[in-house]
Amino acid sequence: MINDLHFDLGYAKYVDDTTVFSISTNPRDCSLQEASDYLVYWTNVNGMLININKTKEMVIYFGSHI
Repeated sequence: MINDLHFDLGYAKYVDDTTVFSISTNPRDCSLQEASDYLVYWTNVNGMLININKTKEMVIYFGSHI
């Protein structure tokens, strides 16, 4: 059901689970937010729901300030 779901970022799909990830040196990079917005759009078009209990965000930043 999710074979046509694609992102410009790195991603992994397994059955009905999807992981999208971004590696960036710019703390203001908005590409992951754009991917999230696309995922919401895609689920609406395809009549699917995002399980908010399984949805997680993890940001790791090694810089000294944002």
